[in-house]
Parts: sequence; structure tokens; C-alpha cells
Amino acid sequence: MLAADVASTVVEQMLLFFGVLLGPSCLVGMVIYALAKKGRKVLIARRQRYFLRSLPCRQCQYLSDCEWLPCAVHPSHALTEAALNCPDFTK
Repeated sequence: MLAADVASTVVEQMLLFFGVLLGPSCLVGMVIYALAKKGRKVLIARRQRYFLRSLPCRQCQYLSDCEWLPCAVHPSHALTEAALNCPDFTK
């Protein structure tokens, strides 16, 4: 009977140790993962804003505010990489 009590006490102590050790570690890991994911989204959004500012479409006279037809001359190229070499760009 005494050996069974000792064994159960050892098991309880091990479970408590791992619970105390792994619980906060998992929480810290989840927080780091969430912050890294948010940081990645911020970096992607920043790169996209920079890319859109570098396009010549923003200064072109053919660009409109209409979301269905942003450019009267080349609507499929408006605000994309293809607009970098637009032959009809005029200020």
C-alpha cells in the first residue's frame, strides 16, 4: 500500500511540474505567434502601399475614382505592375 501511495504522489508531482512548465510556455508561444502573424500582415500592407504610391496611375489624367472602370484607356492595367510602362500615361 505504501508503494502505491508513493507512486501516485510521484505521478501527481510530475503532472503538476509539467502543467506548471508547459502551461505558461504554450501561452507565451501563442502570444509570440500572434504577434509575428500581425507583424507580417503589417509589413505586407506597408509594401503594398509603397507599391501603389510608386505607380504612375496616381498622376494620370485618365484615372478615375470609379472602382469598376479605374482607367478609361487601359482598365485591366490600371493600378497593377503592367501600368509601370503605360504608353498612354499623361499628367
